[in-house]
Amino acid sequence: MMILASLSPVFLVWAIIGMNRIPDLVFVPICLLLVSIPHYVIIRRIKVALKTRSEKQITILTAKDSREHLLTYFMPLALPVMAVSFSDWRGFSATLFVFSIMAFASWHLRVFYVNVFFALFGYRIFKVTQPANKLSHGIDERILITKRVQLNEGDKVVAVNLGGNVYYAPARELKEQTNAI
Repeated sequence: MMILASLSPVFLVWAIIGMNRIPDLVFVPICLLLVSIPHYVIIRRIKVALKTRSEKQITILTAKDSREHLLTYFMPLALPVMAVSFSDWRGFSATLFVFSIMAFASWHLRVFYVNVFFALFGYRIFKVTQPANKLSHGIDERILITKRVQLNEGDKVVAVNLGGNVYYAPARELKEQTNAI
C-alpha cells in the first residue's frame, strides 16, 4: 500500500488527463479510489498501532534528512506520465507498463516511503541509525517519518512501525518533546 500511496500523484494526473476510451464518470472515480484507498489503509495502520500501543522508542545515533528523495522521486514519476497520450489503448498500456516499472523500482530500491502527501502535511523523512540491540552487533537503520525539523544524536523518538524498517512518529510525539524542554 505504501508503494501505491507514493505513486498516487500518477493517479491524480490520470484523472486530470482522462482517457478517451473510458468515460470520465468511470475513469475519474477509479483514479480517485487509487489515491484514497492506499492512504486510508496507511492512516488505519497508524491508528491501530497507536491504539494497541505498539510504539517503539528509537534512540538516534545519526540522522540524515532525506528531502532529496522527494526530488529524485518526482522526476521519474512525472516525466513518463506527461509524455504519453491516453487517446488510445496503446498509450494507456505504455503508461501502465512505465507505472509498474516505477512501482517495482520503488520497492526494489526501498524508497516506497517517499510520499508527497507526507511532505504536504509537514512531515520529513529521516534515515536514522540507532544502536543495535544486545543480540545483534553494529547499528540498526530505520526510516523515520516525523514532523521534527532536526534530529540529534541521543534524541529519543517514540514511533510506530508501518512495515519493514519504516517508522512513523505521530505529531503528538513532537508536542510531548517540546513540553519536556
